[in-house]
Amino acid sequence: MDPTTVILAIECGVRLGRKLNDVLVDQTQERALILPLGNLYAQVAENDAIDYFRDHPELTAPGAPYAGLSKSDQVKAYRTLLALGERLGDTHGLAGEARRIVQQLQKFDQLKKGYGARPALQRILGEVVEIAIDYFAARPEMLSGDTTTRKILSAWLSRLDDIEFAESTPDTIVMAILYASFKTLEDQILLVDDDSRLQALLGGVTQALVDGHRLLTSQGEQVRREALIQRIASGLLRAGAEIFSKNNILPGGASGTTQKWVAVTLSQIVDGIQGKEHLFTSESLELIYKSILSAAAKHPQLFSAQPVIQDFIEKTLNLLMGEPEQSVFANEMVASVLQYALDMWIQTAGVELMADPPADRRLLAALRILNQVLAMDGGHGRPIKDLFDREQMVALTKIVLESVANHSYLVTMPAGAGDRDSALAQIIGAVSFPMAQAPDHLRTKQTLLTILQMAMTIAGHNSDRLVASGGSGPAKSILFRTIQQVVTAVSAGEDQRGLVQREEFLEIVRRILPVVSANIQPLMKDNSRQVEQTIRQALVLSTSALSFQINGANLPRLIEQLLVQILWEELDLGDDKAVEGTARLILRKMLEKE
Repeated sequence: MDPTTVILAIECGVRLGRKLNDVLVDQTQERALILPLGNLYAQVAENDAIDYFRDHPELTAPGAPYAGLSKSDQVKAYRTLLALGERLGDTHGLAGEARRIVQQLQKFDQLKKGYGARPALQRILGEVVEIAIDYFAARPEMLSGDTTTRKILSAWLSRLDDIEFAESTPDTIVMAILYASFKTLEDQILLVDDDSRLQALLGGVTQALVDGHRLLTSQGEQVRREALIQRIASGLLRAGAEIFSKNNILPGGASGTTQKWVAVTLSQIVDGIQGKEHLFTSESLELIYKSILSAAAKHPQLFSAQPVIQDFIEKTLNLLMGEPEQSVFANEMVASVLQYALDMWIQTAGVELMADPPADRRLLAALRILNQVLAMDGGHGRPIKDLFDREQMVALTKIVLESVANHSYLVTMPAGAGDRDSALAQIIGAVSFPMAQAPDHLRTKQTLLTILQMAMTIAGHNSDRLVASGGSGPAKSILFRTIQQVVTAVSAGEDQRGLVQREEFLEIVRRILPVVSANIQPLMKDNSRQVEQTIRQALVLSTSALSFQINGANLPRLIEQLLVQILWEELDLGDDKAVEGTARLILRKMLEKE
C-alpha cells in the first residue's frame, strides 16, 4: 500500500470538485479516457490531438494512461484533457494540471488492480477516496503540504493492507473511523509526529472494529455493531491517543506487534459487551478502553491471546444484569460499575498474579454477594437497596470492590456456608439493619455509605470476632450490636441539647469501632450494653454536671476514652461520681493538648 498514491487520487478529486466515480469509467477500450465527457467540449482537429501527444510522449508511452490509442481515440482523449483543463482553469492545458491528474488517477487505478479482481480491499479503497473527497472538498488546505490531517490519513492508509475486509464491510464503518481519526487526533501533535505509534493505534482500532463486524453472522447483530462503531469510534481513538502519548514504548506482549495488541484489547471489550451495547455511552466505553490500554502498557503479561478481558467483562455484566426481578443494579449503573470493577481487577492482578483466590474471582464474588444482600429486607418490608439512590449504589459498589480487592477475607466463607455467611454480607447487614432504624436526620444515605466503609476497614483487623460467621446472621455479630447500641443511645432522648448531628454521629462511630474491635471479650455476652450505656452517660453529663464543658466537638472523643476505661474494667458505669470525675479528667487533658 502506497498512501501517497491514494492521497494524490483524493487531491485530484478535490481539485476537480466531483466524486471519483464521476472521474473513473468502466473498464472498456475507452477506459484510458478518464472522463466520459461526450460532447461537453467542442470538436477538435485530429492533427491538433496528434501534435499534442507527440509533444507529451509521457501520456502514450507503454504503461502510460493513453498508450496504444487509435487516432480517433486520441482525439477523444485530447478533448478530455482540454475539458479537464477548462474545469481547472488551465486554458489549453499550458500548466499541465490535466496531464498530472490523468497520470495520478492511473496510478491509483493500478494500485487497486494490484489487489485482484474486485476484492474487498479494492472496493474499500474506492470508498475511502470518495469519502475523503467529500470531506476535503470544503477544506482542501487540510490535505496540502505537511498538515496534521495528511499525516493521519497517510498513517491510516499505510495499515489497510494488514486488515481483512469482507465484501460486506459497510462503508459507514470506514467513514466512521476515518472521520473520528481526523476529528480526534488533529490536536495530538506529538503522537501524529511519531509515525510508528500513530500507525499502530489507527491500524489496531480499525482492525478490531472491522474484524468484529466481519465475524458476526446475524444481520441484526451487524446492524447493531455498525451503529455502535459510528457512536464510539471517536471515544476509542481519544482513549488510545491519551495512553499512547503517556507511554513512549508500548508493549507488544504475548500478542505480538503493538497494532495487534491494540486490536486484541479492543476486540475483547467490544465482544464482551455484545448484546448489551445499549448500556454504554461513548464516554463510558472510552474510560473502559483507557483503563485496559493503560493496564496493558504496565502489565503486558496479563494480556495474551487468551480472552481474559472479555471473560471478565461478560461475567461481570451477567452478574450485574441477572434476571430483572433479581438484579439490584439499574441499567444506568452498569457501565460505571463495570469500569470500576475492571480498574480494581487490573490494579490487584498487576501485583497478585498468584493470589488465592485470584483477583477476578474475588471481585465477581463481591458483586454476587452484594446483589444478594441488597435484595434482602432492610426493614418495613423494603430491600436494603432502597436505602440508597442510584448514584450512592454505584458509590457503595466501588467501596465494596476496593475493599475486596485489598482484603480477601471479605468473600472467604466457612466450609459449606453460602454467600450470605461471608464477612462482606455480614458487614453490610450489620450496618444496614440498625441504621434503618436511626432518626431521619442521622439516617442519610451518605452516612450509611461512610459507616460501611469504616466497618469494612476496621473489620479487616479482627474479622473473625467482629462479624458473625457460620450462618448465625449479622444480628448476632458484635458489629451489629455496636451500631445498634449507638443508634439506640443517641435516639433515647438524653441528647437534649442536640449535640449529635450527622458529623458528630459519624465521629462517634469512627472512634468507637476500633475500640470495640480491640476489646471484644467484654462485649461478647448477649446482654452487654456497655457501648449504649457509655454514650447515654456522656449525653446525660452534657446536659447536667458538665454542660459547660461538653460540646459537639469533644463529645465523640469523650465517649471513646470513657469506653476504653469501661471495657478495661478501670471504670464502673454504675458509679455516677466516678464516671463524672473521669470525664472531667479526660476533658481537661483534651484542653491541655489543644
